[in-house]
Amino acid sequence: MWNHRVLIGGQELRKELEGRLTAGVRELRSEDPVTEAGRVVLLVEFRNVLAREEGSRSGTDIEDLHQLRVAMRKSRSIMRLLRPWYRGRVIRRHNEAMRSVMRASGPVRDLDVLREDLLALDRDDAAELQQSLEALDRQRTGLRGKLLFALYSESWEQFLIEYTDFLVSPGAGTARSRPGRIVARQLRHVLPLLVQQRLTRVLAYGPHLADADSARLHALRIQCKRLRYALSTFDALLGPEAREYIRELKRMQDHLGRLNDINVARGLLPRLMPGLDFAACEFLYAYRRDLEDERAHLRETFPAAWERFTSRECRQLLAEALLQL
Repeated sequence: MWNHRVLIGGQELRKELEGRLTAGVRELRSEDPVTEAGRVVLLVEFRNVLAREEGSRSGTDIEDLHQLRVAMRKSRSIMRLLRPWYRGRVIRRHNEAMRSVMRASGPVRDLDVLREDLLALDRDDAAELQQSLEALDRQRTGLRGKLLFALYSESWEQFLIEYTDFLVSPGAGTARSRPGRIVARQLRHVLPLLVQQRLTRVLAYGPHLADADSARLHALRIQCKRLRYALSTFDALLGPEAREYIRELKRMQDHLGRLNDINVARGLLPRLMPGLDFAACEFLYAYRRDLEDERAHLRETFPAAWERFTSRECRQLLAEALLQL
């Protein structure tokens, strides 16, 4: 029996977890029970979490934290998608552990995105840019404390162990059904309905977009992301049209994502200004004006992007992809 007490803390634990997870890797099959298919794809994402954990702690490469958040966001989305087939308390426990890290890492990631945006500016204000970056880095250092607390906590270590147990144990956490009741359980029978439900939640926003505010567009972005994860997670089992449809979906998601990045940046900029000289503040105000212009352009072009994504031709791609199951 595996001795948890010996392994808790440090790289020894993570090596043991990685070995157990690697042994559980296999290809998806359309005839898999949906719970076991979910276990396979969740295992893949959890390996991505472990691979990016140390880099997220050090903070040397911002891509590590970004990819850790992507893996956890996809995991939580898959759990939400397949929730009816697992016991609720099992999903809630694992979901909440990842949610605590997502909450602690979100403000750090927002500053990382803003930093990349500032560095991409084509301006001759090197001194003012440097002042702004230094102010941003000071805030980032303070916010990273909450992230490190979450990633070094005993509760996180315990989650790593318990979640690995769940992922490598077939049948673990599966919801019970009434004896004698026939329920669709194979992935090929269940996935088309789940994807259609996700698509319906996206399309429901159509009549409410003419005067949509930032909060509504952000909510639509989240629904687009959940639809994309439902498809990309299982795209190996779908027809070739799936990848083309996902590309169209990503265009919509990127459009909405940039709008969200702009809104977040507009909220962060005033916090950078205290302590900066007049020239640096003017630099940030000019950047904010550029953001406003970009935001106006994105809002203006959004109806055409939405019409393309919701077109009959685009929806036909999805229908053809699901027929492969």
